[in-house]
Amino acid sequence: MAYHSFLLEPISCHAWNKDRSQIALCPNNHEVHIYKKDGTKWTRIHELKEHNGQVTGIDWATDSNRIVTCGADRNAYVWTLKEGAWKPTLVILRINRAARCVKWSPQENKFAVGSGSRLISICYFEQENDWWVCKHIKKPIRSTILSLDWHPNNVLLAAGCCDFKCRVFSAYIKEVEEKPGPTPWGSKMPFGEMLFESGGSAAAGQTGGGGWVHSVCFSHSGNRLAWTSHDSTVSVAEGGKTGTVNSLSSESLPLLCVTFITENSLVAAGHDCYPVLFVYDGAKTSLTFGGKLDVHKQAAQKGISARERFQNLDRRASETQSTEKDLNSLHKNSISQISVLEGGRRQCIKFCTTGMDGGMCIWDVKSLESAMKDLKIV
Repeated sequence: MAYHSFLLEPISCHAWNKDRSQIALCPNNHEVHIYKKDGTKWTRIHELKEHNGQVTGIDWATDSNRIVTCGADRNAYVWTLKEGAWKPTLVILRINRAARCVKWSPQENKFAVGSGSRLISICYFEQENDWWVCKHIKKPIRSTILSLDWHPNNVLLAAGCCDFKCRVFSAYIKEVEEKPGPTPWGSKMPFGEMLFESGGSAAAGQTGGGGWVHSVCFSHSGNRLAWTSHDSTVSVAEGGKTGTVNSLSSESLPLLCVTFITENSLVAAGHDCYPVLFVYDGAKTSLTFGGKLDVHKQAAQKGISARERFQNLDRRASETQSTEKDLNSLHKNSISQISVLEGGRRQCIKFCTTGMDGGMCIWDVKSLESAMKDLKIV
């Protein structure tokens, strides 16, 4: 594992360029900083400052080399590199609340923006007027959209919301793409059609978690969908009318991000400050905990007196002497985002995590398997 500390401020979101030599990240404000790797060091080479509210989402298109950003100022911009400088183009989102997340489609001919306006803006470029316009997906969304992910077919879109629901919609735009073929999630896909919905209160007998859906992710094939909820639940759904939803509840703090690293393995992370592995068995339709991916030797705990214990309770509301420096993980605060660096979701070789500690960690999957006993990524 390689850890690098960029800032003292939290990293709220990030995105990589195609060859992974540059990373764009937001230092928890209205700016986007672009760093370039120079040997073992990272050097800041650009600053994008068009937003006047906190930047909440960044995505970097691999083939067209365009960056899209969205923010709390209710705007989105598409950035194009011209003569060594990044030039912004405003996107007409037509929303009255903060934008929360943004994702390029696999073919990079459109992107989706989730917002607090209880809708998803599907944006595409209109050649005639030379600007970015959008269509809205509204029903049956009842709250803020926190996460988005595209199906490999460039049409289906998964969304995680604050109404405790994970949904799959059709984002077919006839102006920019051909009519899609059938998928396990459905065959009729007019724009805005909801093809899947799961989540809600466990007391009501619904599956898929009972909290805000922080993160959603399709597998490489697109036949499986994973999401994490604020009630510390991880769920996986199989596409199709007869598909099932499998959920696993844990005693850990809520997980904020999740990604497939193989068709059967997922990595998630969040407020516990370290990534964890989950394994999905398609034959048994079961989801199991695979292990922590950041385990260090526990520091020896010294005995403390009753007086010291009460002093700690008064000073830190804690019964231990642990501080941020003693946290038994590479990250010293919540992990906010995971991205696959090499190998893709079919067979991930390396993945990256960024967090509220202002740092980035790159994890090598093979090194994790060899270093940790009984860990097997399938």
